[in-house]
Amino acid sequence: QKKKKPIHAPALPRQLRLAGAYKQATLGDVTGSRPCHPVKAAVWDAWKEFKGTSREDARQIFVDEAKAQTAAQLWSERYRRFT
Repeated sequence: QKKKKPIHAPALPRQLRLAGAYKQATLGDVTGSRPCHPVKAAVWDAWKEFKGTSREDARQIFVDEAKAQTAAQLWSERYRRFT
């Protein structure tokens, strides 16, 4: 029986962009100081990149990025069927 290839998750920068846009859309501009924990710091940095972006624009960026990641994952699943 043929083993299925794993579905690849979106690249980390794309996941961070999604997280940053979400935080900007829901909380507004970044607040506080940069956390010491590496994962939390990466999310904080991604959020900081959206500083000054309106919540509505951030929502649209989030939706567009989520759609792009979903489309990439669906393409990957379809491609996997033929390999």
